[in-house]
Amino acid sequence: MREFPNSSWFDNVKTPFIESRNDIIVEAFKDAINSLIDFYDSEDVSDWKWGKIHKTYFEHLLGLETFSKGPYEADGEAYTVNPTWVDTNKGELRATGGASERVIVDLSDLDNCYSVIPSGQRGITNSRHYSDQLEELFINGEYHQQLFYDAAEDFDKDKIESTLRFLPAKDRPELIVLLSLFIVAGLVIGIVSARWIKTNDIILKIREVALDVPKLTNQHQLFSTVIRLIKNALIFNKKRKV
Repeated sequence: MREFPNSSWFDNVKTPFIESRNDIIVEAFKDAINSLIDFYDSEDVSDWKWGKIHKTYFEHLLGLETFSKGPYEADGEAYTVNPTWVDTNKGELRATGGASERVIVDLSDLDNCYSVIPSGQRGITNSRHYSDQLEELFINGEYHQQLFYDAAEDFDKDKIESTLRFLPAKDRPELIVLLSLFIVAGLVIGIVSARWIKTNDIILKIREVALDVPKLTNQHQLFSTVIRLIKNALIFNKKRKV
């Protein structure tokens, strides 16, 4: 490019003119500016915020929007210190991948370490710790202190919110078997139920029914509507199997 600014490779054959390297660079710059004006619907550069076009979305492993978080306005890009991998979705650069944890470690003083994860410490959706680190820290580029102690007794009592105790079951091996079966069964039922809800658009149908509830004049109409919803979902599921 530097050595041959008038190379024929720069010419736009769709125009009657012969463009040079500089002509193409200027035209590309103009196209970029015009596309930004169209996207932000403003010629004021101060309105062109990166977060309006670049957003992060934290999708649940089951792919259910109910359990997912976002999209949030976010900085960074694939080739920055804050890497994010993006897909174009409805005019947005929606990032669905990036750092799973940020950690700052001071090896000379482990009490001076900081970290943050893009979610929370609990997998229960109604817990305030389901996504508190994401919403309060991660998307704002902030951290919390990472505490290291040799013994539980050294832990600051003011920072203990709850305690999880593991009791030995050496004399009751059947409890371990029953607990394992219970956990596996719960996981299977949960995954199957979640997939069924997603496949049959149950959430969307419930929303449609909820919008119709104020229009229902008596309990009989409400009951009939719920039965119709369940029947339609079951019929749709049978058709898919066939």
